[in-house]
Amino acid sequence: MTNRIFAAATVAVLLLALLASCVYPPIDGGVGTMAIERGALLCATEDGNCVESWNGADIVMYSDDGSTQTFAVDGATGAIDMEAGMAVGGELVVGADGTSHDVIFYSDTAGDYLRYDQSDEALVITGTNAATALNVTDGNVVVNDDLTVTAGAFDVTAGATTVEALSVGVAGTGADVYFYSDTSGDHLFWDTSDEVLNIIGTNAQTALNVSDGNFVVADTIDANGDIDLDGTGLDADVTGAISLDADLASNFNAAAGDITVEAETGSIVIKADEAVADALYLDLDEDAATGLDIDVGATNGVSIDGGLVDIGTGTYATADGDKDLGVAGDLEVDGSTDLDGALAVAGNVDVTGTLQYGANDLYPIGFASSGQQTVYGTTAITGTATAAHGLTTVTFCLCTLGKQQDASTAGCSVVVSSNTCTLYTYEDDNTTQSTETDVPVHWLVIGAP
Repeated sequence: MTNRIFAAATVAVLLLALLASCVYPPIDGGVGTMAIERGALLCATEDGNCVESWNGADIVMYSDDGSTQTFAVDGATGAIDMEAGMAVGGELVVGADGTSHDVIFYSDTAGDYLRYDQSDEALVITGTNAATALNVTDGNVVVNDDLTVTAGAFDVTAGATTVEALSVGVAGTGADVYFYSDTSGDHLFWDTSDEVLNIIGTNAQTALNVSDGNFVVADTIDANGDIDLDGTGLDADVTGAISLDADLASNFNAAAGDITVEAETGSIVIKADEAVADALYLDLDEDAATGLDIDVGATNGVSIDGGLVDIGTGTYATADGDKDLGVAGDLEVDGSTDLDGALAVAGNVDVTGTLQYGANDLYPIGFASSGQQTVYGTTAITGTATAAHGLTTVTFCLCTLGKQQDASTAGCSVVVSSNTCTLYTYEDDNTTQSTETDVPVHWLVIGAP
């Protein structure tokens, strides 16, 4: 029993001696021990280094004769305060999995810092406006989730940025987006307030180039400049109307092939200003095989409603100029032709069918010699007179009385000599020349003009 009490007393004395001592670095680099009293500030006289133990929990190390605190451990919270840098050779762990703490790295500017917010699970960089807050001098920045810029500009000045999807703003609240070029003032600009994509390029240079694929516009295209289509074709398939409105002369040219304008259910209307000469002008190449070919249906013909129409190089004028057709050359009609006005023909008119005038059918009159024509008129004579026909050569002449036959004047006869047609009236014996005055005689002369 006495041995056991002696052994326990010996261990207690050794523990008290160990707790009442500490190791401090003397000025010569050696190792020594000194006793630390609770609440005491102990400093070596030679080097001014101090160690303070407060209530046996806080540990504070001083330098410069106890005036500068270099290292402190808060015994109550476990916080460590160091005035100098710290080198960590191993892993630095803050908190535990599921229970962490905020970590703050301060800068030389008040209010600017890097903070990991453990409650929001976010790394927050608070810097100075217009100054760089995150600088990656080499290597890549990889974001495996969404990248959201809530304020300010997203500026990529060098290198390439690859994203799977890029969203600017949210539905109903957008932001302007610029894509700058190597030329000052030229850029691609999405204006969120005007809801317009603006392409500002260089005059006469290509600003939008679709090298392959289609360009589809579901609404209206409004071009304030020229439209130059240099492709294999123009296919306009629309359900609405196509309107071409030009302030200057326009040209539609097909270097090869036909230009076809077709209205399946409506009409094709070509309208020109009435005050302009040659309102509708067709200039056909002399080498054209058929010239102007108008092919209409079997039931509907060609209707010309308006003033004088000239075909050829001649000029044809009428008293009223209404619905007249002037033909300088030959006019060939294979079908029916309805002429409501006058027909002035400087050449020949060949009619293979019936020439209908009003309700009566008129049949063509044939002449023995080409170029002959018929002239008729009425002359009031007393016994004899000459028909004023105006022809140069007369080949045929006939007459008839223009009054009721009686004993004084019962008939008439003609005599053709050279280009003269002489008319005679006779009494009822057909031999005695009539002496009745101003007897109307109708005559008809055929000959060459």
